[in-house]
Amino acid sequence: MKKYTINILLLLFITSIAYSQTRDFKSFDRNSDKSIDQTEFNEGYSNTYNTYDTDRDGKISDREFYDASFNRMDRDQDGNLNEDEWEKGFDKQQRDYLPSNPYSKFDQNKDQQISQQEYRDSFTNSDYYDSYDTNKDGAIDRDELNKRTLSAWDKNRDGTLDENEFNEYHPYYIDN
Repeated sequence: MKKYTINILLLLFITSIAYSQTRDFKSFDRNSDKSIDQTEFNEGYSNTYNTYDTDRDGKISDREFYDASFNRMDRDQDGNLNEDEWEKGFDKQQRDYLPSNPYSKFDQNKDQQISQQEYRDSFTNSDYYDSYDTNKDGAIDRDELNKRTLSAWDKNRDGTLDENEFNEYHPYYIDN
């Protein structure tokens, strides 16, 4: 009986840890007012910065930025973007930065997938990175990433995120 009770308690503990680490709307909306302001967003999004700043130098280079963006689009994590991954990611991340969305244009070697290098090359002449580097110092800091990301998600431009805005974008930007 004692062993059974310990196992149940252990299972409940593990479940509560896993649940507490889920990064959903409610975990960001700290004051439960049904919207996420910049402060709440900064707190909830803080761990995501490290997935971009892979060398941990406190700034995101253009290569780190594009590699992290690519990895977020690569839903099956096979190191390439298939057409479905490209279309969904383009709609959620790049629509405002590229003139058009022909998958075949970015698949430079015509192998029916977009490699990480092809992805980087597709943004060479875009302002995707620069739109996040708001102080134009050649690197994206935590504050710039947080502000620009919230702004990109805030479709009604009220300065906060409602649950629909959050849920539309969070699978492409937040690590659970």
